[in-house]
Amino acid sequence: MASLEPAAATDLREEGSGSSGDKLLLALRLFTPDRPVWSVEAIAGALAVSLSTAYRYVRSLVGAGLLDPVDGQGGYVLGPAVIEFDRTIRLSDPVLRAALPSIRWLARQLDGRSTLLLCRLYQDTVMCIHQERPGDRAPLVSYERGRPMPMFRGAASKAILAHLPPRQLRRIHRRFADAIADAGLAGGWEAFRDGLAAIRKSGVCVAAGELDPGVVGIAAPVFAAPVPATGRQVLGSLSIAHPGPLDEPALARTVGLLNAAAREIDAAIRVAVDGRAGHA
Repeated sequence: MASLEPAAATDLREEGSGSSGDKLLLALRLFTPDRPVWSVEAIAGALAVSLSTAYRYVRSLVGAGLLDPVDGQGGYVLGPAVIEFDRTIRLSDPVLRAALPSIRWLARQLDGRSTLLLCRLYQDTVMCIHQERPGDRAPLVSYERGRPMPMFRGAASKAILAHLPPRQLRRIHRRFADAIADAGLAGGWEAFRDGLAAIRKSGVCVAAGELDPGVVGIAAPVFAAPVPATGRQVLGSLSIAHPGPLDEPALARTVGLLNAAAREIDAAIRVAVDGRAGHA
Protein backbone atom coordinates (compact mmCIF):
# COMPACT_ATOMS: atom_id res chain seq x y z
CA MET A 1 0.00 0.00 0.00
CA ALA A 2 1.18 3.50 -0.81
CA SER A 3 2.25 5.77 2.01
CA LEU A 4 0.87 9.14 2.97
CA GLU A 5 2.16 12.12 1.07
CA PRO A 6 5.32 13.17 2.96
CA ALA A 7 3.89 16.54 4.06
CA ALA A 8 0.69 14.95 5.33
CA ALA A 9 2.58 12.31 7.28
CA THR A 10 4.82 14.98 8.81
CA ASP A 11 1.77 17.04 9.84
CA LEU A 12 0.23 14.01 11.56
CA ARG A 13 3.44 13.22 13.43
CA GLU A 14 3.66 16.83 14.63
CA GLU A 15 -0.01 16.93 15.66
CA GLY A 16 0.33 13.63 17.47
CA SER A 17 3.45 14.53 19.39
CA GLY A 18 1.43 14.74 22.63
CA SER A 19 -0.36 11.97 24.52
CA SER A 20 -1.07 8.47 23.29
CA GLY A 21 -4.75 9.41 23.31
CA ASP A 22 -4.00 12.16 20.79
CA LYS A 23 -2.26 9.68 18.51
CA LEU A 24 -5.10 7.20 18.88
CA LEU A 25 -7.48 9.83 17.51
CA LEU A 26 -5.03 10.84 14.78
CA ALA A 27 -4.95 7.22 13.62
CA LEU A 28 -8.57 7.67 12.51
CA ARG A 29 -7.62 10.69 10.43
CA LEU A 30 -5.33 8.56 8.30
CA PHE A 31 -8.40 7.00 6.66
CA THR A 32 -9.42 9.10 3.66
CA PRO A 33 -11.23 8.52 0.35
CA ASP A 34 -7.82 8.46 -1.36
CA ARG A 35 -6.45 5.93 1.12
CA PRO A 36 -9.32 4.04 2.80
CA VAL A 37 -7.36 0.89 3.78
CA TRP A 38 -4.45 0.88 6.22
CA SER A 39 -2.31 -1.85 7.74
CA VAL A 40 -0.99 -1.74 11.29
CA GLU A 41 2.53 -1.38 9.92
CA ALA A 42 1.54 1.62 7.80
CA ILE A 43 -0.23 3.24 10.74
CA ALA A 44 2.89 2.80 12.89
CA GLY A 45 5.02 4.47 10.22
CA ALA A 46 2.66 7.37 9.62
CA LEU A 47 2.33 8.16 13.34
CA ALA A 48 5.97 7.40 14.21
CA VAL A 49 5.06 4.87 16.91
CA SER A 50 6.24 1.34 17.55
CA LEU A 51 4.49 -1.60 15.93
CA SER A 52 3.25 -2.83 19.33
CA THR A 53 1.78 0.59 20.05
CA ALA A 54 0.05 0.68 16.66
CA TYR A 55 -1.41 -2.79 17.33
CA ARG A 56 -2.75 -1.52 20.64
CA TYR A 57 -4.37 1.48 18.93
CA VAL A 58 -5.97 -0.73 16.29
CA ARG A 59 -7.30 -3.21 18.89
CA SER A 60 -8.91 -0.34 20.80
CA LEU A 61 -10.45 1.17 17.67
CA VAL A 62 -11.75 -2.19 16.44
CA GLY A 63 -13.23 -2.85 19.87
CA ALA A 64 -15.07 0.47 19.71
CA GLY A 65 -16.37 -0.28 16.21
CA LEU A 66 -14.38 2.61 14.74
CA LEU A 67 -12.20 0.31 12.60
CA ASP A 68 -13.00 -2.99 10.90
CA PRO A 69 -10.74 -5.63 9.31
CA VAL A 70 -11.47 -5.71 5.60
CA ASP A 71 -9.34 -7.92 3.39
CA GLY A 72 -8.04 -10.84 5.47
CA GLN A 73 -4.50 -9.59 4.84
CA GLY A 74 -4.12 -7.13 7.70
CA GLY A 75 -6.00 -4.22 6.19
CA TYR A 76 -8.46 -2.06 8.15
CA VAL A 77 -11.17 0.41 7.15
CA LEU A 78 -13.40 2.76 9.10
CA GLY A 79 -16.00 0.80 11.05
CA PRO A 80 -19.78 0.93 11.53
CA ALA A 81 -19.56 3.14 14.61
CA VAL A 82 -18.69 6.03 12.30
CA ILE A 83 -21.99 5.52 10.47
CA GLU A 84 -23.82 5.45 13.80
CA PHE A 85 -22.19 8.74 14.79
CA ASP A 86 -23.14 10.29 11.46
CA ARG A 87 -26.79 9.29 11.99
CA THR A 88 -26.70 10.78 15.47
CA ILE A 89 -25.39 14.05 14.07
CA ARG A 90 -28.05 14.14 11.34
CA LEU A 91 -30.79 13.63 13.92
CA SER A 92 -29.50 15.77 16.78
CA ASP A 93 -27.04 18.45 15.59
CA PRO A 94 -28.61 21.62 17.07
CA VAL A 95 -27.30 23.84 14.26
CA LEU A 96 -28.69 21.57 11.57
CA ARG A 97 -32.02 21.17 13.37
CA ALA A 98 -32.33 24.93 13.75
CA ALA A 99 -31.43 25.55 10.12
CA LEU A 100 -33.46 22.91 8.26
CA PRO A 101 -36.86 24.69 8.24
CA SER A 102 -35.31 27.85 6.78
CA ILE A 103 -33.22 25.89 4.27
CA ARG A 104 -36.28 24.02 3.03
CA TRP A 105 -38.29 27.24 2.85
CA LEU A 106 -35.53 28.82 0.77
CA ALA A 107 -35.38 25.79 -1.54
CA ARG A 108 -39.08 26.26 -2.33
CA GLN A 109 -38.51 29.90 -3.31
CA LEU A 110 -35.83 29.11 -5.88
CA ASP A 111 -36.24 27.91 -9.45
CA GLY A 112 -35.41 24.26 -8.83
CA ARG A 113 -31.97 24.29 -10.46
CA SER A 114 -30.03 25.47 -7.41
CA THR A 115 -28.35 23.50 -4.64
CA LEU A 116 -28.33 24.82 -1.06
CA LEU A 117 -25.41 24.23 1.28
CA LEU A 118 -25.01 24.70 5.02
CA CYS A 119 -21.31 24.85 5.91
CA ARG A 120 -19.16 25.06 9.03
CA LEU A 121 -15.54 25.99 9.64
CA TYR A 122 -13.58 22.78 10.25
CA GLN A 123 -9.94 23.14 11.31
CA ASP A 124 -8.19 24.70 8.29
CA THR A 125 -11.04 23.94 5.88
CA VAL A 126 -14.76 24.53 5.44
CA MET A 127 -17.09 21.54 5.53
CA CYS A 128 -20.61 21.13 4.20
CA ILE A 129 -22.85 19.66 6.91
CA HIS A 130 -26.01 19.61 4.80
CA GLN A 131 -26.87 19.77 1.11
CA GLU A 132 -30.42 20.42 -0.08
CA ARG A 133 -31.49 20.10 -3.69
CA PRO A 134 -34.93 19.78 -5.29
CA GLY A 135 -36.26 16.37 -6.19
CA ASP A 136 -33.86 13.77 -7.54
CA ARG A 137 -31.70 16.10 -9.56
CA ALA A 138 -28.04 15.14 -9.88
CA PRO A 139 -25.67 17.04 -7.56
CA LEU A 140 -24.70 20.40 -8.99
CA VAL A 141 -21.57 20.90 -6.92
CA SER A 142 -18.61 18.96 -5.58
CA TYR A 143 -19.29 20.52 -2.16
CA GLU A 144 -21.01 17.55 -0.50
CA ARG A 145 -21.71 16.73 3.12
CA GLY A 146 -18.57 15.65 4.97
CA ARG A 147 -16.07 16.77 2.33
CA PRO A 148 -13.55 19.37 3.56
CA MET A 149 -13.13 22.18 1.03
CA PRO A 150 -10.59 25.02 0.66
CA MET A 151 -10.89 27.90 3.10
CA PHE A 152 -10.01 30.50 0.47
CA ARG A 153 -12.09 29.43 -2.54
CA GLY A 154 -15.84 29.59 -3.07
CA ALA A 155 -18.57 31.80 -1.69
CA ALA A 156 -19.42 29.47 1.20
CA SER A 157 -15.85 29.63 2.52
CA LYS A 158 -15.28 33.34 1.96
CA ALA A 159 -18.54 34.28 3.72
CA ILE A 160 -17.20 32.57 6.84
CA LEU A 161 -13.65 33.86 6.45
CA ALA A 162 -14.81 37.48 6.14
CA HIS A 163 -16.44 37.38 9.59
CA LEU A 164 -13.62 35.83 11.60
CA PRO A 165 -12.00 38.06 14.26
CA PRO A 166 -9.03 40.17 13.05
CA ARG A 167 -6.56 38.37 15.30
CA GLN A 168 -7.61 34.99 13.91
CA LEU A 169 -7.46 36.33 10.35
CA ARG A 170 -3.94 37.59 10.90
CA ARG A 171 -2.84 34.14 12.13
CA ILE A 172 -4.49 32.54 9.11
CA HIS A 173 -2.77 34.97 6.77
CA ARG A 174 0.65 34.30 8.31
CA ARG A 175 0.20 30.54 8.06
CA PHE A 176 -1.44 30.30 4.63
CA ALA A 177 -0.02 33.25 2.68
CA ASP A 178 0.90 31.06 -0.29
CA ALA A 179 -2.51 29.34 -0.44
CA ILE A 180 -4.22 32.73 -0.20
CA ALA A 181 -2.20 34.02 -3.14
CA ASP A 182 -2.86 30.82 -5.13
CA ALA A 183 -6.59 31.32 -4.58
CA GLY A 184 -6.40 34.75 -6.19
CA LEU A 185 -6.98 36.72 -3.01
CA ALA A 186 -4.83 39.77 -2.33
CA GLY A 187 -1.44 38.65 -1.07
CA GLY A 188 -0.46 41.31 1.50
CA TRP A 189 -2.12 41.44 4.91
CA GLU A 190 -3.74 44.85 4.39
CA ALA A 191 -5.15 43.96 0.98
CA PHE A 192 -6.36 40.59 2.28
CA ARG A 193 -8.04 42.28 5.26
CA ASP A 194 -9.64 44.97 3.10
CA GLY A 195 -10.95 42.46 0.57
CA LEU A 196 -12.66 40.50 3.32
CA ALA A 197 -14.01 43.73 4.84
CA ALA A 198 -15.74 44.45 1.52
CA ILE A 199 -17.44 41.04 1.64
CA ARG A 200 -18.44 41.67 5.25
CA LYS A 201 -19.91 45.06 4.37
CA SER A 202 -21.97 43.69 1.48
CA GLY A 203 -23.45 40.98 3.71
CA VAL A 204 -22.99 38.26 1.09
CA CYS A 205 -20.25 36.79 -1.05
CA VAL A 206 -20.76 36.03 -4.74
CA ALA A 207 -18.17 33.85 -6.51
CA ALA A 208 -18.27 32.34 -9.99
CA GLY A 209 -16.58 29.09 -11.00
CA GLU A 210 -14.13 28.96 -8.09
CA LEU A 211 -14.93 25.34 -7.17
CA ASP A 212 -17.07 24.01 -10.01
CA PRO A 213 -16.94 25.37 -13.58
CA GLY A 214 -19.99 27.38 -14.57
CA VAL A 215 -21.47 27.42 -11.07
CA VAL A 216 -22.15 30.70 -9.28
CA GLY A 217 -22.08 30.60 -5.48
CA ILE A 218 -23.92 33.13 -3.30
CA ALA A 219 -23.35 32.82 0.45
CA ALA A 220 -24.37 34.59 3.64
CA PRO A 221 -22.87 34.08 7.09
CA VAL A 222 -24.69 32.28 9.88
CA PHE A 223 -24.00 33.43 13.42
CA ALA A 224 -23.98 31.69 16.79
CA ALA A 225 -25.99 33.09 19.65
CA PRO A 226 -24.32 36.33 20.83
CA VAL A 227 -21.74 36.02 23.58
CA PRO A 228 -21.81 38.99 25.99
CA ALA A 229 -18.04 39.43 26.06
CA THR A 230 -17.39 39.10 22.33
CA GLY A 231 -20.65 39.78 20.52
CA ARG A 232 -21.82 37.57 17.67
CA GLN A 233 -19.52 34.89 16.32
CA VAL A 234 -19.68 33.43 12.85
CA LEU A 235 -20.73 29.80 12.98
CA GLY A 236 -20.89 28.94 9.30
CA SER A 237 -22.57 29.96 6.08
CA LEU A 238 -25.68 29.28 4.04
CA SER A 239 -25.08 29.31 0.32
CA ILE A 240 -26.84 28.82 -2.99
CA ALA A 241 -25.03 27.19 -5.90
CA HIS A 242 -26.65 28.14 -9.20
CA PRO A 243 -25.83 26.84 -12.70
CA GLY A 244 -24.67 29.83 -14.70
CA PRO A 245 -24.90 33.58 -14.11
CA LEU A 246 -27.92 35.43 -12.76
CA ASP A 247 -29.12 38.72 -14.23
CA GLU A 248 -29.26 41.69 -11.90
CA PRO A 249 -32.95 41.39 -10.87
CA ALA A 250 -32.61 37.64 -10.28
CA LEU A 251 -29.42 38.12 -8.28
CA ALA A 252 -31.04 40.83 -6.13
CA ARG A 253 -34.05 38.59 -5.44
CA THR A 254 -31.82 35.61 -4.62
CA VAL A 255 -29.65 37.66 -2.26
CA GLY A 256 -32.75 38.97 -0.47
CA LEU A 257 -34.15 35.46 0.01
CA LEU A 258 -30.79 34.13 1.14
CA ASN A 259 -30.32 36.86 3.71
CA ALA A 260 -33.85 36.33 5.05
CA ALA A 261 -33.20 32.60 5.49
CA ALA A 262 -29.79 33.14 7.12
CA ARG A 263 -31.21 35.59 9.64
CA GLU A 264 -34.04 33.16 10.43
CA ILE A 265 -31.40 30.52 11.14
CA ASP A 266 -29.59 32.94 13.48
CA ALA A 267 -32.85 33.47 15.37
CA ALA A 268 -33.58 29.74 15.55
CA ILE A 269 -30.10 29.01 16.90
CA ARG A 270 -30.57 31.72 19.53
CA VAL A 271 -33.91 30.19 20.58
CA ALA A 272 -32.31 26.73 20.77
CA VAL A 273 -29.44 28.01 22.93
CA ASP A 274 -31.80 29.94 25.21
CA GLY A 275 -33.97 26.84 25.57
CA ARG A 276 -31.02 24.68 26.62
CA ALA A 277 -29.90 27.35 29.07
CA GLY A 278 -33.38 27.43 30.57
CA HIS A 279 -33.28 23.68 31.19
CA ALA A 280 -29.74 23.66 32.59
